[in-house]
Amino acid sequence: MVLHLLCRPAGRATAGPQEVAVCRIPASDRLRWFLLSAAACTMLLAATNAITMDIAAIPLLWILPLVIYLLCFVLTFKKSPWFPAVMQGSFSWAIIMGILLVVMVQLHISAPWFVLVALHCAILFVVCLGCTGRLVQLKPSSSAGLTDFYVMIAVGGLAGTLVVSWIMPLVSSRLVEYPLALILASAAYGLLAQPKKTVQEEQRDAPVMAPGITIIELLCWMTFAAISLTLLPAMAGIWFGTDPGRINLVFALIALPISLGLRRMALTPLFGVVLLCTIAVASGWTEDLVAGSETVLRARNYYGIYRVHDRAGMRFLQHGTTQHGREYAKKELSGLPLSYYHKTSPIGQLMSSGKFSTDDVGMIGLGTGAMAAYVDKGQSLTVFELDPKSLDVARSCFTFLTRAQKRGVNLSFVFGDGRISLRNEPSGRYNVLIVDAFNSDSIPVHLFTTGAFEEYLRVLKPGGVLVLHVSNRIVNLIPVAYSNARSVGAFACDKNNPALVQPEGADYSVWVAVTREPAVKEVLTQQLHWLSREYPAEALPRPWTDQYSNVLDAMLRK
Repeated sequence: MVLHLLCRPAGRATAGPQEVAVCRIPASDRLRWFLLSAAACTMLLAATNAITMDIAAIPLLWILPLVIYLLCFVLTFKKSPWFPAVMQGSFSWAIIMGILLVVMVQLHISAPWFVLVALHCAILFVVCLGCTGRLVQLKPSSSAGLTDFYVMIAVGGLAGTLVVSWIMPLVSSRLVEYPLALILASAAYGLLAQPKKTVQEEQRDAPVMAPGITIIELLCWMTFAAISLTLLPAMAGIWFGTDPGRINLVFALIALPISLGLRRMALTPLFGVVLLCTIAVASGWTEDLVAGSETVLRARNYYGIYRVHDRAGMRFLQHGTTQHGREYAKKELSGLPLSYYHKTSPIGQLMSSGKFSTDDVGMIGLGTGAMAAYVDKGQSLTVFELDPKSLDVARSCFTFLTRAQKRGVNLSFVFGDGRISLRNEPSGRYNVLIVDAFNSDSIPVHLFTTGAFEEYLRVLKPGGVLVLHVSNRIVNLIPVAYSNARSVGAFACDKNNPALVQPEGADYSVWVAVTREPAVKEVLTQQLHWLSREYPAEALPRPWTDQYSNVLDAMLRK
């Protein structure tokens, strides 16, 4: 306000009335701006979902796509835009690579997670740079049209966000936004927004495209020729369940049309749209075909994608990239706790040892409901679950909860954030409190702070124990658990079931028990053989609080 008052006299003296030129912008230009902006934003969110839900459950990994997206705007909207011809010529390559990644996901073809993440980031960079670069090329020359230009960019970004974040989870149980984002980007970049090329520009781009087309075409023909030799065994594999045979068959069917399309259409955007639409339509059956499994249920909501499938006599629950448990499919074997909750697992041994009462058990995180197998008639199990859909999946696809109810177990479910919900529980409520929320696609840090530990210990009865499931391929939470426990005046000990001596149906898992009572610690360490680590103070990380956490440090300790 002070600056405005100081500058106002000078403004009155120098500034005179100016006429603003009227700029008539065709509706087609507004449509191009909108689609290019929507395509870039949709690609950002689709790549983020693909990386975090389908590839790697690594904290903070979502930052990479966001940085790339913002970098593309910086490079193309700066005073001297950076949008070289080689990047323009690479746009179609990025679309083709995106197609291949979609096919790889559908065929369950594995690759190191860092390779897939790098490919997704490279595709995102080229596609977003193409969209933002094309926006700069289509930017109105008159300043009078800039308002409409930037408004359409903002509206397009909003539309892309709404489609991926809100509409897609409602209309599809799969990550269809990735192929759809490629389709939109291909259409917006090539079919609707491409400026007319001069003869010189076409001659300039031809050498960039032709060698690559020839290479991909050659690879496709080699793949087709090699796989055709195993076509009959592949067809037999459909009936006899040979997974490599199924993959070979699908590749044989895909390689030839790609090769012919590349030669005939020379990687035109229309070809990308047609091929992507075909893959998007076919993606529903290829997954089960090549995985050798039968999908029982697939559901998606704001919290992620659930998939329940039968394979090798077992029923599995998968949420994102994480397996959350399984159960025998045969009726006579169903109801036995498996995976992390197997009888031989640390939590299975603790619950069935008789050393701790199971009259009142609390649990954060439902999964398949396998914990209910350890609770008997007249006893209570209270489950705190963030996603109500999890209960529907556990009840409709697994038998643990149904069997517990038939045994007379008192089951109750509280939906919402587990830590907040516990505040409504009286002190000294539970004999055992289990927190199983740290091995999934992202770590809820607020459930692993000293404040959360205080809340957990508050609701324990005398002689009770807090048990944390900390199995995680990426993050080592054991030192953090010890540090937090020491900070709140409690003892911690941990136990795992060795991976090399797992019985059938068991999975390797790591658990940490926390208690303030020396007698409980002695039971755990002396009778149940849990390990109490004597960390020196300097070896432990700083305790996590509601104001401080360091996930990167926990990742480096893995």
